[in-house]
Amino acid sequence: MVDGYHSVPVGGIMELKYFFVTAAYILTTCDLVLSANTIINVTLVDGETPNEGRVEYFRSEDSTWASACGDGLASAEAPVVCRQLGYPGANNFLAQWPYGDGTTVAQDRLDCDGNEENLADCSLVSTTFCTNKGGVICYESGYTGCYPYPASAMSSLGDFQTLCENGLQDSTIPNCVSLCHDSNGIYTYAGLYKGNMCLCGKASTTIDQSTKEADRLCSSPCTGRTIETCGGANHIALFNITLYLQNTKRTASPPGCAEPTPTQTGGESDHY
Repeated sequence: MVDGYHSVPVGGIMELKYFFVTAAYILTTCDLVLSANTIINVTLVDGETPNEGRVEYFRSEDSTWASACGDGLASAEAPVVCRQLGYPGANNFLAQWPYGDGTTVAQDRLDCDGNEENLADCSLVSTTFCTNKGGVICYESGYTGCYPYPASAMSSLGDFQTLCENGLQDSTIPNCVSLCHDSNGIYTYAGLYKGNMCLCGKASTTIDQSTKEADRLCSSPCTGRTIETCGGANHIALFNITLYLQNTKRTASPPGCAEPTPTQTGGESDHY
């Protein structure tokens, strides 16, 4: 005892210092998240259609819009952006939106778990330095979901027909929907697969939504527009033709079938 206080060994003093420094660091780190602004509005700008563009948001403590830091846009954040804007899913996200310049980039990044209804429920984490302005492409109305393919769970759709055996020459969502729609009106659904394959399906029953999987699994770039996706290697992005055509802001180019590759036409083979 020294003057009524317990003496502390030198090693103990070092441990106490370490404890206080660590505690201060934890508190400071937490403050970076807890004291951040709340996002009260979001929009997409500089896109070809309203469902895509650079993500800009308005925060509660600011007086101007800011471009979202691309470092904070990924497969968890993109669906929340699209959900808040009323779209049925997220097609793709880009760390740097390639069109336009936009507002000053926000020096904080989004941190979502992907299930939030809007960005106000996500965290904003301060970042030291960010220059890239991220963008998102949302699916338009008519998008039904990303499903495993081929799979028995899709049997309610009937047999899918591949109208272009080698895929579309310029595969995009509107081109595939247009191809299926123009085939005597016998198809109800259009599906995109592997980036260039367009499949058309009939359906008389409701699709089993329980088989739907995360949008991020439909991640193969479209051959006709590589910033968006057209299904996945083992998943099909499915669209209700009628609903899509009623709501889309995009126009299709005349869809053409891709030419077969040399190996498909009996060209040189690796087997002797």
